[in-house]
Amino acid sequence: MGKGECRTDNYLCKIRITMKTRVLALMFLLGFVIEYPINSQEYNGRTYTIKGAYNLVEFIEMLKEKTDCKIAYKESDVKKEKKISVDYKNALLGVILKNVLKKYGLTFIQQGDRIIIKKEYIHSEGGIRGSVKNKLSLTPLEYANVILLDANNNQIDGTSTDSCGIFKFPNLKVGRYLIKASMLGYTSVLSDYSIVSSAKTSNLELFLEESSENLDEVTIIASTPRNYPQNVMSLTGGRVLSIEETNRFAGNFDDPTRLASSFTGIASGSVNSNAMEIRGNSPQFAQWRMEGIETPNLSHYADMSGLGGGILTGLSLQTMANSDFYYGAYPAEYSNSLSGIFDMKMRNGNTTDFAHSVQLGIWGLDLSSEGPISKKNGSSYLFNYRYSYSGLADKISGSDEGLNYQDLAFKINLPTKKMGTFTFWGIGLLDKIIQRPEDDPKQWETSIERQEQKANFQKGVIGMAHILSWNDNTYLRSNVGITYSGIKAENHIYDNGLNRIPVAFATKHETNLQINTFVNKRFNAFHTNRTGISYTGIFYNLNFNTCPNVGLFYPMERYAYGKGQNNVLYIYSNSLFQLTNKLKMNVGVGTQYFDLNKTWTIEPRLSFKWNFHPKQYLSFGYGLSSRRERIECYYTHVPNQKDIDNTRLGMGKTHQLNLTYDWMITNNLNLRIEPYFQYLYNIPVEENSSFSIINFNAFILDKQLVSTGKGKNYGIDISLEHYLKNGWYWMINGSLFKSKYMGGDNIWRNSRMDRDFVIKALAGKEWTLGKKGNKILGVNVKLTYQGGERYSPIDYVESEKNHLIKVDETKAYSLQQIPSFISDLSIIYRINKKKVSHEFSVQLLNLNGFKNTYYQYNILTNQVEKKHSASLVPNLRYKLYF
Repeated sequence: MGKGECRTDNYLCKIRITMKTRVLALMFLLGFVIEYPINSQEYNGRTYTIKGAYNLVEFIEMLKEKTDCKIAYKESDVKKEKKISVDYKNALLGVILKNVLKKYGLTFIQQGDRIIIKKEYIHSEGGIRGSVKNKLSLTPLEYANVILLDANNNQIDGTSTDSCGIFKFPNLKVGRYLIKASMLGYTSVLSDYSIVSSAKTSNLELFLEESSENLDEVTIIASTPRNYPQNVMSLTGGRVLSIEETNRFAGNFDDPTRLASSFTGIASGSVNSNAMEIRGNSPQFAQWRMEGIETPNLSHYADMSGLGGGILTGLSLQTMANSDFYYGAYPAEYSNSLSGIFDMKMRNGNTTDFAHSVQLGIWGLDLSSEGPISKKNGSSYLFNYRYSYSGLADKISGSDEGLNYQDLAFKINLPTKKMGTFTFWGIGLLDKIIQRPEDDPKQWETSIERQEQKANFQKGVIGMAHILSWNDNTYLRSNVGITYSGIKAENHIYDNGLNRIPVAFATKHETNLQINTFVNKRFNAFHTNRTGISYTGIFYNLNFNTCPNVGLFYPMERYAYGKGQNNVLYIYSNSLFQLTNKLKMNVGVGTQYFDLNKTWTIEPRLSFKWNFHPKQYLSFGYGLSSRRERIECYYTHVPNQKDIDNTRLGMGKTHQLNLTYDWMITNNLNLRIEPYFQYLYNIPVEENSSFSIINFNAFILDKQLVSTGKGKNYGIDISLEHYLKNGWYWMINGSLFKSKYMGGDNIWRNSRMDRDFVIKALAGKEWTLGKKGNKILGVNVKLTYQGGERYSPIDYVESEKNHLIKVDETKAYSLQQIPSFISDLSIIYRINKKKVSHEFSVQLLNLNGFKNTYYQYNILTNQVEKKHSASLVPNLRYKLYF
């Protein structure tokens, strides 16, 4: 009966409700009578004597013959391999069944004259709770259908959302589950896996997208691929990082950036760095974002071993929500990047239960906590702190430096009834290096071994977000954030007479104030617009001094100095058009103004997505985007060259073209093929030189630059991904590409990142163990085979003159390292008990011990030497959830 009928005829409604209640009560009582365990009863008034060794199938068939009873079971639940000994004399059938089935983790019920064998259902304190919203307007969807599936895609339960779009599945057995949400007039969506443990309830947010067709008699059943970006304006050039599905990948080391490097189109610099070379681009060209705020590189020891990289990201995977990763032709709301965008999100804390964890490992200590602030209002907090014991991070650095780091992340989510939702969040990183020279001066072979170094790095970002729904079709999102990046480093070197000589002193303090807001307006089922504005105030004070030639103990000279404030303004507008139910178009444009050198850009974006089949689509994207350089590049100072002025550098720009073919072969198998082309221009280079900022990988710049350089990257990415099913997942992806650049001498060359190819294979298996099914063992493997990095030939004569490595710039990047093959392994064992879970894990990077090749200058022999080094990086840890 519909709602309107009840409201217009109360008397009839009451009669029908009363009758319905009686029928339901009768059905319940009948079910209680005819469905009951026979553990202590006789099935047919007889006892039985049974003796022998049987597997479970043999035992069941024997019972059928002896008792003439009907026994039903699922073949997948019954193990044929395991045999047990049975010895019963004059025993009741219920007793025999109970004891035998218990050994297999099974139980049974009786329905009439039938016995049904099933898995033992162990309740826990865990469950799944979530919400279903309109993807375009963020309004909750009432009466959406929500289906609970197990890890094998079998339906377990179903419900519908309430008036606030909320659904609940309480008291679930520990394990992995999928949620499928659907509604008339919307495309259905399948969530990634939710892990239910005995320690907490999982929280989900699902978003459904409307169809533009008349849906009076039509139900749209096509599903969105699980790797599709969350941003509704994105039609190509990106994917979502599903944390629940991908954090088990081998080699991630609880690092979102290393996790992202598992996907196609991305080459990894080395085991020692989390730098990402996206489609042949320099890692420094990528942009980091957190909760809508552009941030500096949030890696520990960022830019020390190469620009754009670090050791580990300062945000644990445990605090991350599903996040979008773009590698080209992104929507107009993104700018200031020439390669990719890592748009990270932090998840909200649990709104119903408190959950905490403590982790101890050879890398350090990890503490986290989450829970409700007010269950009535749905507010929550999330907190995570990590501390690395001094010296234990040296393994991954590939050096003997004393590294010590810690980080803190938090998020507070405060929904209100009328004023929208407020979110307060923050991330802070503290890094420290203390390096001392080798004890015996007679053993000093390189300049590094005679150096003394002290350095402190601080990075942080704190922000506030506000989302306000004006009506069912319009919402406003505003962000305010402050980012900080600070460095204080000093180096000394001991000469042959053991005199302590200063060779480097650097300080940098940079604070960015960011304010941005956008309005998302759904005009109708065919048109949604998002228009926004962003302001960034850059406040800086930097002073870089270094020795021009450490090998000859030259005195320090200033290479960068600047103090002041600059401003950046970016305005954009995106319109998403649903041209037909199968064809979408996104048109956007942005403009950026940088007041340091009075430069501004216009950045058009265009993309299409054609769902020509329920499980296949083609998409195309074009985008022009630009990027500012690091602030120290503008204030470069070269001794004896007073006319240097890099403040006139324009923004580097790039045209990006991306074509995507995506095929959901099955519900768990996805094929994606993406050819692409990228053309870069206005790139800073040194006149009459092979130097280009594209290849720059050092901390201090000492050159006068002009914006006349160019570059191009082109290739094809192919990925075949099998999502977790029956405990298995795997992924194979490969990239074939070329990366070229043109320096200030107008000669096209291979870039440093021109590796030619990258091939990766990942696989993992989970087993549910224990009689109660409360133990999980997971084994994960990752194999990476990629072309070597390009490098320049060494000029041995100049190297011997200067007592340090010098290269032949006229033959820049004409040589290539051998291809690298790296294998990673992780093993995870989890035990779920009432309200507590234990997790033991082993992670190994570079298990096969691949050796990197490098060159160093030996000051004892006055020669350049070729060296090889291998870093097997282990991580053993124990984690307690409670």
